[in-house]
Amino acid sequence: MIGVSVSASLAYIPDWRADETLYSWVAGFHATYGNGSTTDTAQLLFGARHACKERDAPNDLDHFVKTTRGELGDVRSVLLTRTPIGLFTPFLPAPRQQVLADRIRGNDGTGWRLLCGMPASCLGDPFALHYCEACVVEDVNTWGWPRWRLPHQLVGAWICLDHGCVLRTLRSTAWQWHLPPIEPSGPGAPPLDQAQANGLRRMATLALNLIGTEPLDIGSIRQAVLVGLRDHGVTSWTHPLDASQLATWFAQSPIAAWMRSSSGPWQRLTTGTWVHDLLRNRVGDHPLKWMLLWSTLFAHEDEVASHRRFINPGSAPHWDASGQGTIWGTSSASVPPDIQRVITEAVTLKDAAKSLGMH
Repeated sequence: MIGVSVSASLAYIPDWRADETLYSWVAGFHATYGNGSTTDTAQLLFGARHACKERDAPNDLDHFVKTTRGELGDVRSVLLTRTPIGLFTPFLPAPRQQVLADRIRGNDGTGWRLLCGMPASCLGDPFALHYCEACVVEDVNTWGWPRWRLPHQLVGAWICLDHGCVLRTLRSTAWQWHLPPIEPSGPGAPPLDQAQANGLRRMATLALNLIGTEPLDIGSIRQAVLVGLRDHGVTSWTHPLDASQLATWFAQSPIAAWMRSSSGPWQRLTTGTWVHDLLRNRVGDHPLKWMLLWSTLFAHEDEVASHRRFINPGSAPHWDASGQGTIWGTSSASVPPDIQRVITEAVTLKDAAKSLGMH
């Protein structure tokens, strides 16, 4: 039985069901406490009749917090820990972080998805919701009805970390408060090979670890990737980054192989042609690209240390083949530290030479 508390605004305020999303909470509230229509529930909880069209996070979270008397958290905690928006916010550049902070403090401004650049990427499906059938069975036994789990709605999360199975998708263009189907949906995805399973697990775990974290140092992540590519022999210092070489390397990875066999907007990334641009650009890009690149490049590293290094590059060293720990990667003892840093931070050898005054 779900816990409830009396409220002046609502007859009951159900507790969160473990790691469910905000959308899941509203869908459960709608199904259980008998509001007449989808728009009635939206108006009651968010002050907007069409709030169900914003499945990631309705625009007026302040109204929701006031309606629930803050018993489910404030705007910031609901947004960053109960919606997929919490995965995108760490990747926002500093000016956009300030816009986000102002938006959280106030109630006026652009929608959360637009603020994070989610529609422009075309890498997400706003009509899709994801679930695990094994989780549904457990949820029905525990609470009487299923839920949408936050770990299943995150970009780059394609498997259930609890059961190891590929997630199912409910895709609906009907703007309603849906719950996951209780009845089995038929045959699932083909079995994963071990390398694919490991890659998808690392992706899903990284996505979950990123929820609600502090802003990421994308520059440091880029540097670590550049050094990692050279450490692994994917590219070298003697030639500029080669777009074709990088694309071929990623396209041959287990994660890319699985993505080609799946169905979703992420399929266009399987060619790997985006890797070169991601590393050359000095601005950020979609979180999925950074997560794919990191999880593929460091697939053989300790998972916990690798994810910690992604989130906080200085907190966990990179271990080279000789067992030496460094932050960025291997370094030659014959190169002075200041020069080594210039080389490490450069995208190409030509850039390094220019920084060192070599023409």
